[in-house]
Amino acid sequence: MTIKQITIIGLGNIGGSIGLAVRNSEMANVTVTGYVRREDAGREALRLGVVDRVSDDLGDAVSGADLVVLATPVSAMETVMQQINPYLASGTVVVDVGSTKVDVNSWGRQHIGPAATFIGGHPMAGSAATGIAGANGDLFRDTVFCVVPEPDTPRSAHRMLEQLLEWVGARPLPMSAPQHDQCVANASHLPMLLASVLVTTVANNPQWDVTSQLAAQGFREMTRMTAGSAEVRRSICSTNKQAISDAIGGFIDTLENYRQHILEDDEELLAMFEDARSARSGWVAMRYPR
Repeated sequence: MTIKQITIIGLGNIGGSIGLAVRNSEMANVTVTGYVRREDAGREALRLGVVDRVSDDLGDAVSGADLVVLATPVSAMETVMQQINPYLASGTVVVDVGSTKVDVNSWGRQHIGPAATFIGGHPMAGSAATGIAGANGDLFRDTVFCVVPEPDTPRSAHRMLEQLLEWVGARPLPMSAPQHDQCVANASHLPMLLASVLVTTVANNPQWDVTSQLAAQGFREMTRMTAGSAEVRRSICSTNKQAISDAIGGFIDTLENYRQHILEDDEELLAMFEDARSARSGWVAMRYPR
């Protein structure tokens, strides 16, 4: 099916970047509509070239769309699905870009259809920027985009999402919703939490006034993820509780192991550091080949 109109609901950093990437693609010949709740947000989206048109009415925004992208916080997605479904045309595909999938896919099964089809998605890309002002048309280039269908998701929905990914430059990685949530709990959600915990721990220390002057690039890079939307992070935790809790438990066990070997000042600590260095080097070589 040819995509002629894409509607993006949620013109923040991710939604705005999708709009820019599609509009900048020489392969795409589509109209990009953005749903906005405020008139000033609509003007800004048009000024930045993120969309071709805007609407403050959900029904109007999705009317006639071949593909609808849900780029709201996960906590808002179920309500949005319920609101847009009556206005979706036959054959419309709805994809989300949320950071958790078990709950979102369940909502998609409940609230999207029978005319339209839902398919879960999650781009493994982001930046410290928030809001539409941080939109970047190259954000998804050469990145992984998790494609999380249900067993009965029609092939036509797969093809439409694959078309979008080709336009934005991302590589599809199919997986199930439970596998997705377990993997991102370790690779994304745990680092997100550790960044917040690190800042909270160090900033609440009585010596923070001096420590803050000593903290340099390493501290800045390790805590970068705290700059993201607090609402988004809260909704991630709300919809992936068990997998995140398991990841935290594993981290606590490993950290306790490190602490014990530090106190004992034994050779095992050197081996642990070497193992971690080797694991990261192997991952970098695989994930970011030169």
